[in-house]
Amino acid sequence: MLATSDAELGNLQDAVAEAGQAVSTAPNDAAPYLTLGIIHEKLGQLDDAEQDFRKAVSLEPTSLASRMSLGDFYQRRRNWADAETQYRAASAAMPKSLAPWAALTSLYVLWGKKGFAEQNLQNAKKMMPEQPEGYRELLSTGTPNCRGEKRKPPRGIVQIRCVMPLYR
Repeated sequence: MLATSDAELGNLQDAVAEAGQAVSTAPNDAAPYLTLGIIHEKLGQLDDAEQDFRKAVSLEPTSLASRMSLGDFYQRRRNWADAETQYRAASAAMPKSLAPWAALTSLYVLWGKKGFAEQNLQNAKKMMPEQPEGYRELLSTGTPNCRGEKRKPPRGIVQIRCVMPLYR
């Protein structure tokens, strides 16, 4: 949700200043860039947010948090192909992590690619047969984008619930 009140804008502007100081202190650390990306997106400064998320990925190309954050940003912008690229990079970096597989499956559902969603879920099960409890959590209805937006699943497919706590 974009900031709408003057007070909220003031708090976010303070947060931008604090995160900017963190970047100055540790310019090679991805975490402050991720924080800046989130804040810039909330402020509606989407070009800055994308730049921040991309910087975090450039600093830590195999970081699950960096790749997933950039993928989530692209997904919220309905930039399906770029989101897919980031989620695939995250799953390649950490193939035993459920989060990128879940994000890819959710992305394919939102993108209208039911067959891809089903195949991706099958691939995840093959990669991680030791995690059957993770699939029970994965296979439920809920919010695919972790923003509290409830949506009904498309016909014929189970929608993925938010798995953000697994990688944040």
